[in-house]
Amino acid sequence: MGMGSRRKIFQVIGPGMIAAVAGLEITNIGIFTFIGSKYNINLLWIIVLATMITAFIQQIAAEVGLHVEKDVFTCTKEVLGGRFYTLLVVSLFVSNVVTASLNILGASIALELLLGVKWFYSALLISSLTISLSMRENYSSIEKILTILALSLGVFIIIAIKAVVDHPDIIFRVLVSVLVPETGFRRETLLPIIMIFGAAAAPYSILFQVESTRNNVGKRTLLVEFADIAAGLFFTVFLSISICIVASEYLYSSTETISIRRMLITYSTINPMILYLFTLGIVASSLLSTISILMCNSLVLDNWIGRNTGLDETVKSNRYLRNLLFTIVPCIMGILYAGAMTDFSQLSFSFMIIPVSIITSFCSWVPSFTVSYLYWMKIKDKSLIVSILSFLASSIILIVNIFGIIVG
Repeated sequence: MGMGSRRKIFQVIGPGMIAAVAGLEITNIGIFTFIGSKYNINLLWIIVLATMITAFIQQIAAEVGLHVEKDVFTCTKEVLGGRFYTLLVVSLFVSNVVTASLNILGASIALELLLGVKWFYSALLISSLTISLSMRENYSSIEKILTILALSLGVFIIIAIKAVVDHPDIIFRVLVSVLVPETGFRRETLLPIIMIFGAAAAPYSILFQVESTRNNVGKRTLLVEFADIAAGLFFTVFLSISICIVASEYLYSSTETISIRRMLITYSTINPMILYLFTLGIVASSLLSTISILMCNSLVLDNWIGRNTGLDETVKSNRYLRNLLFTIVPCIMGILYAGAMTDFSQLSFSFMIIPVSIITSFCSWVPSFTVSYLYWMKIKDKSLIVSILSFLASSIILIVNIFGIIVG
């Protein structure tokens, strides 16, 4: 592939793809694996629905990014007031630190089982690599790294193709599950549904979409942004379905709990290549989402101290490294402290991921509502239908969480 072809790819595939796929972190991989191993493919339609709702909100975020002159945090403070601004900042920072910690931990455990390196050494290595990849001369350089990492997640689709070759009838079952969903909710499925929405609507990816689009104002049209987000939507849906399919075919058990160790050992017995590809996908996912989280938190910290900057400005600032460390150090300290108490590789996915996904899910309505409200207030030629749909999408995320808390 020549330089011209690569340049065209980076022009079309950018913030939308990154923001969509960056939300597919270790939490998603764990949740979709847990869903597939516990419920087979019966909840695939929820995964597709949650992903489409998130993609719609990200399209709203892209339009907001193209039309607002100030950063999203300043706009939030002006339009929604100081209290909601504080809620946005605190919920973002807390959910980001929790999610980044699980990303680093999940990739570290996978590397330990694959290479035999102790997980805490791997955690330090991944953290150092994340900081190194984040320290570039400008955001455009980081964006290219993120795009390569996003495309690397295609390994999950390759693994799913292997499962389809082994079990061709799964194509029909997947279509039935997505197009003819189960009716009626059972109490035991409420928590998985909350987990799925929490995984799909990653809070940082929504705000990352606004700011990355603002960074590209004048370089890309709304049509290109829409195509970018659409590509991210389809890619993310296929990745999510692929992970669930692989788990349903190779790990399904309605009674046995699934740990990271059991998952990787099972995949290695089926085909050693699956183990290597799955681990590659986990590491690429961890790096992609953690770098995005670090930049998002850097924006949060800059804005909190009164520095109203965009992505490119925060990357170039002399505060950038300090901001990165302010996020990554608590992650490492928390992981090492928790690791001294238990053997992570033996813990079930549900034990590790349920708390994180619930926190993420409950926090996700805040940025969703924020971009919907900014769309209503800041865009002059707005569509009434789009405005209503955006608030409905945000409301669905909030209602799912409240209903889950009350009933669960």
